[in-house]
Amino acid sequence: MTNNTYNGWANRETWVVGLHFMDSVVDWINDDKEAWSKDDIKDAATIFQDLVAEQVDACGIACPFVLDLIDLSIIDWQELGQSALDSVFD
Repeated sequence: MTNNTYNGWANRETWVVGLHFMDSVVDWINDDKEAWSKDDIKDAATIFQDLVAEQVDACGIACPFVLDLIDLSIIDWQELGQSALDSVFD
């Protein structure tokens, strides 16, 4: 069996999204921390998904190139959400 982890993350795509968006998501959660709990993994994951979708929608002509470099279907959104919440609540 092949180990496809990357820098401690599920895969390269998950790592890249975390690298570029983790600080923004953590700040977002911290701005309204009392409305969040450590169990809101799905909601935190949705923020990552929305941020990536906004970037893909905005990339215009470069988008096919970018999407050839990153497979959005294998991003572990739950891992990203959990990591953001861990940063806020641990």
